[in-house]
Amino acid sequence: DVNSVKWHPSGKYLALGGNPSSGIKVKVFYFDQESLTLVRGAQHDLGATTGIINSVDWSPNGNFLAAGGTTIAANQVHLME
Repeated sequence: DVNSVKWHPSGKYLALGGNPSSGIKVKVFYFDQESLTLVRGAQHDLGATTGIINSVDWSPNGNFLAAGGTTIAANQVHLME
């Protein structure tokens, strides 16, 4: 399941957050005006197999991606470069 989708400020990247069956909770795709391609190395499982990402958002300059969600242990926020 995908819970959050957010475009990069440049319009060239798309971040997805959720609770997929693959265990990877945050993915970033490159958009070339025709198709999306998964960015290699831009997948994050956040170290919690039972967690859910509820929200993703880029910093205004696009250098960072924030992901917020929950695990069995606690609510968490992660920043990724």
